[in-house]
Amino acid sequence: MHFPVRFVIDERGRFFRNKLKNNSYDYVVLQDAAKSSYHNTKPQVEKLLPLIEDNGAEALLYMRYSAASTVDQIRKNAIKHHTNYATIAEDFDLVCAPSADAFVYCAERYPEINLYADDGGHHSKAGAYLAACTWLYSYLGVDPTGNGYDAQLGEDTAKKLWECAKIACEEGYPFEEAKTSFTAKDGVEYQNIAKGKSYTATGGAYTTESWTDTKDGKPIGKLTD
Repeated sequence: MHFPVRFVIDERGRFFRNKLKNNSYDYVVLQDAAKSSYHNTKPQVEKLLPLIEDNGAEALLYMRYSAASTVDQIRKNAIKHHTNYATIAEDFDLVCAPSADAFVYCAERYPEINLYADDGGHHSKAGAYLAACTWLYSYLGVDPTGNGYDAQLGEDTAKKLWECAKIACEEGYPFEEAKTSFTAKDGVEYQNIAKGKSYTATGGAYTTESWTDTKDGKPIGKLTD
C-alpha cells in the first residue's frame, strides 16, 4: 500500500484510515511528494505511525528517486531525497528502500539503461524493476542477485540492475555532505547556523504559486518581502 503522506488530512487521508480500519496488513509503505522537505514529512510520518502500529503492520519507507535527464542532474537531485528519507528512517527506526541511490549508481555505471518513462519523471520498466529490487533486499532481506524473474528485460540488463540495487542497499551512495561553513575572503570561517532548522514564512504569497512556500499542499507565504 502506497500513499503520499502529505494527504493525511483530506479525502486520501480518510481513505487511508478506512483501509487500516477495515483491513489487516503486514506492511505499509510510505512515500511523500517529490517537493516535500524533511520538515514537512517528519510530522506527517509521526501522525501515521500510531495508525499503522494499531493495524499490526510494519511501516516502511520508499526513498524517492530523482527525475532528471542527465547523470549529473540525477545525482544532484537525489541528494535531497536521500537525506530526507535516510534521516526520517533514523529518527523513527524505520527500514528504507534506497531507490534514489540505486538510480544514481545505475545512471553512472550503465547509462545505456533507460530508467525513465517518456515523461522523464516516472520510471520505465527497467526503473520499476530496479526499485523493486531495492524493496526485495531492504524489506524482505532477499538478495535480488540471480532471481529467475527479469521482467522480460533480458538477463544482461537484469544483472546490472541487481548489482546497482544490491550496492545501494548494502552501502548507500556516497553523496557529499552539504557544507556547514563558509570561508570568507579574509580567511574567517562562518558556520551555517540555519542548517536543518525549521522556519515560519511571514511574507505574502507570490502571484506565481510554484514560487510560494507550502505546507500540507497549501500556500503559506514567502520568506522574503
